[in-house]
Amino acid sequence: MHLSRLTLDPKHRQVQSDLRNPYDLHRTLTFGWADEGEDLPKGERVLWRLDAEQPPTLLVQSVTAPDWGRLMSRHPGYLGTFKVTALDPARLDALSQPQGRYRFRLRANPTVTKREDQQGEAKAQKPKRYGLYSADAQAQWLVGLAARSGFVAERFEITHSERFQARKGRAVVTLASATFEGELRVTDAGQVRAALQHGLGHGRAFGLGLLSLAPV
Repeated sequence: MHLSRLTLDPKHRQVQSDLRNPYDLHRTLTFGWADEGEDLPKGERVLWRLDAEQPPTLLVQSVTAPDWGRLMSRHPGYLGTFKVTALDPARLDALSQPQGRYRFRLRANPTVTKREDQQGEAKAQKPKRYGLYSADAQAQWLVGLAARSGFVAERFEITHSERFQARKGRAVVTLASATFEGELRVTDAGQVRAALQHGLGHGRAFGLGLLSLAPV
């Protein structure tokens, strides 16, 4: 895995446009691996999170090493600075030791799935996801997610919560977002490694789902 820390030029027109629509920001970031119209390398998963607003600072996680020069060729001046770090597999294992305790940060999409009746010749129950916006509901969601993902969130707080809209093609989607920070304890190392590699929850193309760990 590779981690990139990027600062964006807040005066750049494309940066300003992308920050207004997270899906466009995600598409711009993919220029680090593929040109427009090209597929990402096989098996590539790009996760990212906006960690600071001034200057705009992103943490980007990928399987293969990005070439940010490709993005800069398309949008000169888009990046202020960037740093890419290769995450050694041994370090990944070290970040998911059973009973290990770590500081964590996760910006995620807390949701609940409900079924609603559909009218027709035969009524069917169609599942639909709904965002969770209260602090209590978001906290309960994290506790449940942790249990399914190989860890216990022993101490945490919600440092930011919002409802935002994003465009994906012609569609406009509304998402709930909550940033969780605190300490966790690993109960299943394999599940935690999968969470680190693949992200957690929905909305990953909108800057959600990236789990970050650091030693306590």
